[in-house]
Amino acid sequence: MSGAADFHIAAFAPDGALEGRGTRNVADLSEKWIGFCRSLIDANGLVFDRLLTTSLAHIGIKCSGIHDAALVTISVHDRTQTTFALIRSDSKSATQVLAMFVDSVRRNASRQQLAPAAAPFGEMLGIEERPLMALVIWCDPAISDQDNDLVRELGLHFAAAFFAL
Repeated sequence: MSGAADFHIAAFAPDGALEGRGTRNVADLSEKWIGFCRSLIDANGLVFDRLLTTSLAHIGIKCSGIHDAALVTISVHDRTQTTFALIRSDSKSATQVLAMFVDSVRRNASRQQLAPAAAPFGEMLGIEERPLMALVIWCDPAISDQDNDLVRELGLHFAAAFFAL
């Protein structure tokens, strides 16, 4: 896919602990699904909150973005499954979006009364690699394994589409 680049991933547990880091090779992703995600962005811009259609109608995507960064939430049957920040550069605006994301997930972890790490999600602010997908999977037991897998793939393909803009 033209314009697509590999991106870095940092996954965090709901309590704020860093679970792992890696790099995602965009060439290993489905061009069809990247195109689907790109069509969502093309049709809705970088700010939208919508349900998908047909067999995916139980999946919702909320995106609040600017050119350099976006905050995304994917839900299943109105239950948040994952939230992530897509950070394209080290611009001031992208850095501010990442800081807003950290504040948001800290508040959510506090509301859920999770036993937070010493400085929950603090390591997220120190990650220098770009482009970056920093994500939290909220581990809702009401969401099926099949839907968890679907949301994981959708999130990766959405990130690839965003970074290819």
